[in-house]
Amino acid sequence: MEAKYLIEYFKQSHDLYLVADKNGNIIEFNDGFQKALEVERKELLNSGAYIFIHPDDVDATSLILEKVIKDKLKNEQFTHRLITKNKKLKYISWNLTFLDEMECIVAVGHDVTSSSLTEDILKHTQDLGKIGSWQYDLETEELLWSDETYKIYELSQRGQISIKRISNFFREESLAQFNSCLEKAVNKAEAFDIELDIISGKFRPTKIRMIGLCEEHNGVVSKIYGSIQDITDFRQIQRQAADYKEAIDKSTIVSIVDRHGKISYVNEKFCEISKYSAQELKNMELSELSKDFHGTTFWPQILQKINHGEIWNGNIQSKTKEGNSFWVNTTIVPFKNASGKIYQYVSIMTDITEIKRLNEELVVSEKLSSIGEVSAQIIHEVMNPLSIISLSLEELEMQLDDINDGTAPFKKMESLLNNVNNSYTRIEEIFENMRTVLARKDSKNIVEVNIESVVNKALSLVHTKLKSFKVKIDLEGISKEDFVLADESDLSQVFLNMINNACDAVCELDERWIKLSSNKIDGQTHIKVEDSGAGIPPEIAGKIFDTLFTTKGDKKGTGLGMGICQKLIKKVNGTIELVQDAPNTTFLIKLPNS
Repeated sequence: MEAKYLIEYFKQSHDLYLVADKNGNIIEFNDGFQKALEVERKELLNSGAYIFIHPDDVDATSLILEKVIKDKLKNEQFTHRLITKNKKLKYISWNLTFLDEMECIVAVGHDVTSSSLTEDILKHTQDLGKIGSWQYDLETEELLWSDETYKIYELSQRGQISIKRISNFFREESLAQFNSCLEKAVNKAEAFDIELDIISGKFRPTKIRMIGLCEEHNGVVSKIYGSIQDITDFRQIQRQAADYKEAIDKSTIVSIVDRHGKISYVNEKFCEISKYSAQELKNMELSELSKDFHGTTFWPQILQKINHGEIWNGNIQSKTKEGNSFWVNTTIVPFKNASGKIYQYVSIMTDITEIKRLNEELVVSEKLSSIGEVSAQIIHEVMNPLSIISLSLEELEMQLDDINDGTAPFKKMESLLNNVNNSYTRIEEIFENMRTVLARKDSKNIVEVNIESVVNKALSLVHTKLKSFKVKIDLEGISKEDFVLADESDLSQVFLNMINNACDAVCELDERWIKLSSNKIDGQTHIKVEDSGAGIPPEIAGKIFDTLFTTKGDKKGTGLGMGICQKLIKKVNGTIELVQDAPNTTFLIKLPNS
């Protein structure tokens, strides 16, 4: 029989019907089912039927559907509760049949809410919920149990029971709680709803929920009756879920985003890394935290993938409330409801900020190593011909002395040779300073270093650049007597980078100057590096010490600026900071005194 004929057949029926595929997704339903739920057809298609199932019956319903599909059962019967859109409770009795040829489930239901439930249906409901009933007659002291209660206690129905006997099954604390509730019920007609721990007849630890109601005659309680439910599995699942949640919360960063893209939940680790409170993050878009670091196509590409039900994994850089950046390896999982519609996205994240930093420092180290090796090779290649030039100059001077007759042409030749010698000496000095700056060591070489000497070595390497841009250098504030404990090579690199950066920053200004000063304060030497710039914008200031950060672009920037300066200064227990309230761009370096 084709599906369309089957659908037409059920449309003629006054009963409720559903047709679902082998995955449990609804394919079709009739008007009877729609009216029973008091919901429009379109809304039911969008939301699915699972949201109308009573929460206590969802798991049992899922298990039965799985069993019917797996075993291809015919005429499987069960009853569960539905909650209509208008919050009405309805009992529906279903008959399920799996059709092999079409690989689908046909479900025919009867609304049994208004009629008296038969004993079989009630028993079936009790079996599903592991719910039994009990009654205690105070006049006769007779205790009655339903069949399901005997099952919960794992006792034979032939055995005699009494209040005194069942007391033996309670754990000590639960017995005290039960006796207290029973006493209040007898004396004050107080109902109770409590959870208790018992040891069953087969010595199995069991957690039960006991509800007690009172029946009075002439103001005196004559009977206490109610229900007993085995909630062991339910509480175990809750504990497991709580354990899993605790494990996840302690090890990973978690956020949940609703179908509109708004954050609905974050765990404590998310708040710790972002510096936002949970309340501040609620209803914020996850992309808001990373908008400063990723291109305009980054999040649309993610959304395109997860909106198709696919899992996305990758690294995301975000910004804390304080403006600092952090990196997280992120997995975003879309969750679907029973009708296949995505209703939320769960993001599981791991903080990889430190890993990123170490990787960037490795890149920096490789860059420095590469620069050092290439520069050393250049120096070596140039120094060889310079040595020849030096020897040739000495030979020329000696020969000139032998034939010098004191006339004007010989005096001019002496002057030219002197200029060449001075230029050679200048080149040799520059190369010697380059060797100092580029010397890379595997371990720290902490020695007494003269600030003025190190600054002058750095200046010798950028002298031509400063002169070409007409940038004035003021070293009057540098004390000739200031010595610090540092690695001379590292400190030379710091001043070279900072002076070079300052030159780039002021080279197009009307007023162009760089000023260095030093003084001793509390066992440290404070060194200020100022320039004529008006300061650094806040959006850049927060990232200026990030490894590999540059504002010069790929062609000019090396990524070896302020980030590497901070790293080299920290190696000798020093600090560097941007002075935010200074009238001009100012950095303050603090180094230990010698």
